Amino acid sequence: MNKKIRLTIIIMIYLLSFLSVVYLVVNFSRSAEDYLTPVSKIEFSHKDQSLYMKDGFSEPDGDQRWSNKNYSLINVPLIEKKEYVIEANIKAYPEKDRVQAIKLTVNDQYIGEQIVNNFIDYQSYSFIVPKEYVKKINHIKFEYNFTVVDAEHNNNEVAVSYKYLIFREEE
Repeated sequence: MNKKIRLTIIIMIYLLSFLSVVYLVVNFSRSAEDYLTPVSKIEFSHKDQSLYMKDGFSEPDGDQRWSNKNYSLINVPLIEKKEYVIEANIKAYPEKDRVQAIKLTVNDQYIGEQIVNNFIDYQSYSFIVPKEYVKKINHIKFEYNFTVVDAEHNNNEVAVSYKYLIFREEE
């Protein structure tokens, strides 16, 4: 009888250990992005917002952040299968006789293009993202038709300065 109890206890301990390991793997093996809640605004002046910026952005420069390549990438959590309007508050780097254009793709899907002809003041430009393109984590790419090497920005390429992005759900 004593052997049966011991065997039962040993089996229970092994079973409990197995279930504990399964629980830990399921609940704690997610990437950092899995824990992000949907975003409604990215402020480019805040260093903590760098979490979303994957490539093509400088460090914050006052209340703005410059693109520093011919493209910029962000990863943003949104609510899946919802249509969104992305509002970009930006200004272009002034270049004589050239007009800046921004092409936007979301999850490798072409969304649209905007001409950015403001150089002094920031202006908002809107892009509508169809719900079919929206995922839990969204890879958003801004491509610029030209960059300029600027001495004021450590001889980095610059194209556009960002103040903020707003992600607004559409009904």
